[in-house]
Amino acid sequence: MGPLNGLAKLFLQQLDLGVKFAQIQQSILTFIKGHNLTLVEIVERLQKGYKGREYRKQFKVLSGFLYERFLECHDSKKAFAEYKAAAETECPYGYLFVGICYENGIGVHIDSEKAFKNYQKSVEYSRNRPFPCGQYRLARCYERGIGTSVNHEFAFNCYTRAANAGNLDALNSLGCWYQKGKYVKQDFSEAYKNYKKAADGGLPCAQFNVAEFLRLGCGVKKNELEAFHWYQTAANNGESSAQYWLAQHYEEDKNKNDKLALKWYLKAAEATQITEEIVQTYYSLALIYDYGQLGVVRDDKKAFEWYQKASDVGIIEATRRLSECYRRGLGTEIDLEKANKLAKLISDTKENEAEKKYRRILSVSLSSIKTL
Repeated sequence: MGPLNGLAKLFLQQLDLGVKFAQIQQSILTFIKGHNLTLVEIVERLQKGYKGREYRKQFKVLSGFLYERFLECHDSKKAFAEYKAAAETECPYGYLFVGICYENGIGVHIDSEKAFKNYQKSVEYSRNRPFPCGQYRLARCYERGIGTSVNHEFAFNCYTRAANAGNLDALNSLGCWYQKGKYVKQDFSEAYKNYKKAADGGLPCAQFNVAEFLRLGCGVKKNELEAFHWYQTAANNGESSAQYWLAQHYEEDKNKNDKLALKWYLKAAEATQITEEIVQTYYSLALIYDYGQLGVVRDDKKAFEWYQKASDVGIIEATRRLSECYRRGLGTEIDLEKANKLAKLISDTKENEAEKKYRRILSVSLSSIKTL
């Protein structure tokens, strides 16, 4: 049972810090590999551990996480059942994940009120410990009105308690509040301090925020060299906004590097969450392949694919070019019906919000500060 205790301890520590689930998954895989085990073996050992003397409440939570997040044993309903069983033993982490399931519809129908109540219970049953991951979830609910009324004072207090206990997400959220003067007095210096703590802890979006503050000299002395270091760090840790910034930098800087620019555009385009930077990334890649820029050979098919993606997220110019692709058979079969349909769509559509965002992001400013 030794490895299970070590794995459970690692799992809970990272939860408290607010480490992203994808990073926790990677830590679990590294741990399992280091002990020459497989995911299936771990799940089997966890199940046996329930019945033995070394029963641990957190084993059910860890088991639920494995069922939820790993394809080898994926079963969202089983994951919810494990989380619920842990909650029934008054395990705060059990209540936490039951809340997450209700908030996101994992193995159960979405129910925001039940999500909020379970987050409350996770803090209640933490036995006066800070329980930062539960405090952070409660703060989000109070800030956004998830399952409860919006209450900015309660949100700020919960974020503060979570941040004081080292939760990275809470630190980043407080940074955003201070940076924007959001329900608190605007304080760039305080914003930077919170972002920096979260960045030092390894939170990619906070690392991007630190880079922005250093580049612009906001709340801290301007330092472009250190800013570049943080852009690279955030990009290497998967932050798409930083990847887009690096792509732009390597494309437009006096010491331009076409190979690196293309690399970071493609990396940014892998993001699953559509942001302003990703919208622009799609269109930039379409132009790169359409005109053979950054050292690539012209490729009508790839250009068509990226125009399609850019059009799908609201870039009017991409829709116009997509219409031309169908009309002339560039990267696709000639289809005059689709070409005319897209042309009519353009003429009937006024400049929408997505297009306005596209125009705004041509100039990078503090509006690019990342929150969660």
